[in-house]
Amino acid sequence: IGNAIVNVGGDVLALGTADGRPWHVAIESPDGGVFASLELSGHEALFSSGNYHKYRMIDGRRRAHIIDPRTGQPVKGTAATSIILPNATQADVGSTALMIAGPNDFARIARSLHASCAMLLTDDDQLYITPAMRKRITLLRKPEAITSIGDAGDHCG
Repeated sequence: IGNAIVNVGGDVLALGTADGRPWHVAIESPDGGVFASLELSGHEALFSSGNYHKYRMIDGRRRAHIIDPRTGQPVKGTAATSIILPNATQADVGSTALMIAGPNDFARIARSLHASCAMLLTDDDQLYITPAMRKRITLLRKPEAITSIGDAGDHCG
């Protein structure tokens, strides 16, 4: 199969093109609706993780289903992450790793994953984003603040 798009719960693998055009996909906003859009082509995987679909309410606070192995507790402070890599398995692992990393370790973990296209949205609506990802996406909702983090390369994947 030369041209296809596979969407499994918001995680997307693109192969080839849509009749010669890039595939147009959306990144969901943790508060509902669409946060951003971008185009995928060739062989690219866009994977996202977040605290907005699988969670539990404890003491009036949303607790993510992703557990920080350093503390044994649900991830705190990160609402959502997205990453583009050529390998879907690595993108899946990468988006979860960025959730755990949080804003303080976002740049270091993105670099270690060779992820030049990555972003992280905090619970208080602060967007941390690599320069290459910023070039790829169109924000459809403006976050409270945008911080460009590190440089893991000019091209996604």
